[in-house]
Amino acid sequence: MTTRVAGAFAGIEWLKNAIGLIGRRPGALIGAGALMLAVFLMPSLVTVPMQMMAPNNMAVFFGTLALSMIAGLLLAPVTAGYLQVIDKVARDESVRAIDIFGLYRNGGAGRIIGLAIVMLIAIVALFAIVLGVVGAGVWQWYITMATQPQSVAGAGLPAGFFTVIALCVVLGMFTGGVSALAYGQVALADRGILGALGDGVAGTLKNVVALVVLLTTSVVLGILAAIVIGICFALLGLLSKLVGAWLMVLVIPLYLALMLAMYPLMFGVMYYFWRDVCGHARPSAPMGQAIA
Repeated sequence: MTTRVAGAFAGIEWLKNAIGLIGRRPGALIGAGALMLAVFLMPSLVTVPMQMMAPNNMAVFFGTLALSMIAGLLLAPVTAGYLQVIDKVARDESVRAIDIFGLYRNGGAGRIIGLAIVMLIAIVALFAIVLGVVGAGVWQWYITMATQPQSVAGAGLPAGFFTVIALCVVLGMFTGGVSALAYGQVALADRGILGALGDGVAGTLKNVVALVVLLTTSVVLGILAAIVIGICFALLGLLSKLVGAWLMVLVIPLYLALMLAMYPLMFGVMYYFWRDVCGHARPSAPMGQAIA
């Protein structure tokens, strides 16, 4: 399947379109996000107590990591289901929040899980190569931090730490682009796993510039949003001293609202990225509309 090249500043358009999409059907999109958040938090009901009971146990650490990965693979159809919900909203079709579970009902979950397994293997292999080549000590440092944090307290960062971080950012952008296109191809274009991955790799490589602009814009907006949110929380803290400590309870719904707003925003960007690069080409406007 042919992939297209978007403009250098297409990422900004994807972000703007994703923001505008929330205003169309906020109930369905935010409701679907709430369901997704609840579902993806369920494995932590098992893994977090295990880690609390044995915080310095290496076997428990890797066991909970494996359980989280397995749960993530089994829940991958929910991610694809959210893309389908967004597609229906963008097309002004009838949709419900519960439609994120549609792939489990219509038999399409297996292919998405297969795609998630292949993506996981590829991502682990890529990051293993990075750690093995330039950051062998970084992995050991991370394991020690996760299982015995007191033993490295006050110690400096391992050699190659910042190089690994920079390479991980690059790999994260690349694998994120491939994942967005591949999931879109399977969930929205009924593509096979290998074909979807090929489209994802080709489409991401063709649109590196747009993805870099999108990443830069997102970081800048994220910093500005963090400053605004920090000011709001600080003001809320000052008001709580005047009115009462109970006012700080408002922090919880505000935090949840921010988290839920991130789902349609993030998946909306994924959707418009897929639509511009792999989706059906938009029909050309009628002559009269073009002249107007």
